[in-house]
Formats: sequence, C-alpha cells, structure tokens
Amino acid sequence: SFVRGASSFGGPSLSKHFQRHLALKSASKTTGYTTLEPYNSSEVYPHTSRDMQKVMRTAEEAALKAGEIMRATSGNIAVSKTKMNAADLVTESDLECQRIIKEMIQTAFPNDDFLGEEDVDAGSVASSEALTNAIVNDSDDESLLWIVDPIDGTTNFQAGLCMFCVSIGVVSIHDGIPIVVGGVIYNPILN
Repeated sequence: SFVRGASSFGGPSLSKHFQRHLALKSASKTTGYTTLEPYNSSEVYPHTSRDMQKVMRTAEEAALKAGEIMRATSGNIAVSKTKMNAADLVTESDLECQRIIKEMIQTAFPNDDFLGEEDVDAGSVASSEALTNAIVNDSDDESLLWIVDPIDGTTNFQAGLCMFCVSIGVVSIHDGIPIVVGGVIYNPILN
C-alpha cells in the first residue's frame, strides 16, 4: 500500500505519479542509491545528472540563512496579511526568507525553476494549479524544480512557538513525471 500525504503547500499528494515512478524504477536497473544512504559523488544518481552535493549544499545554506531571520524575528513580527482565513498568515519574515532562498538558489542554479508558497494564491486549488503548471512547463530535463515553504508553521512562528521550519524540496521532472531527488527541513530554534 502507498502512504498518501499532503504537503503544507496545500496541494494534493502526487501519489499517482509516485506509484508510476515506483513502477518505472522497479522495471529499470538503478545504482541502488536511496535517500537513507550518504550520497557518493562517484555514483550516478538515477534521476538527475546534476551534482547532488552542490544541490544539497545550496539547499542547506539557503535554509540556514533563512533560519537566521526566523530566529531573530520569531514572536516579534506582525502579520502582513492573511490568505484564506485568519489562521493562514503571511509575515514580512515569510516574504524575506523566501526572497533570500530564491536568490541563493537562482545564483547557484540560474536555469532551475522555483515555486515558493508566498508566490501562490491561497487555497488548495491554486496550489495544485501552480504545481501542475510548474511540472508541465518544465521542458528542460536537466533543470530542477525547487519547491519552498519559507516558514512552514507561520502561525507558530508568529506566536513565538518553536514548532516551525523552512522546507525546501528539489524535484527532477522527466517526461512529465516529478521525482523528488532531495530536500531540506530545518527548524532554526531546535537547530
């Protein structure tokens, strides 16, 4: 059985695509690399020819930089706006963290695509459409799609509670099939 999940990004799970990916993966021969093993740069990662050490280093550095802002402003920042309801908050820190993360990613990988939560309208339909458009419009098999929630748990962040993090996902898209190749989740308060 497959575990279904929804991201805080609001969109539906990609389990249908994931099932197809698993079927394709089991039918092909891979290097045996899993996300539970340390990445060895001498191996070829089966879903991207990119330097995954550089990709993950960039994601980690962006998360750490956003974490500095989050630590400095948690519990001390006003709400800029709300999206769908009073609990769906956006603070200036959300916007600044996303700007910094995007800038760092685009500096390191100018041809990659970026989908940030703060650039998407409110609601699961808007999130789903934004993700679908990013997947469909990715015509370069060498580019990656970076999916970012700059402050996952903004309500806790704004209230000064320590249960929030930055979430950065990295997706490779081949023949319209999204495959998660990396990601970073960082809680700057718990470090």
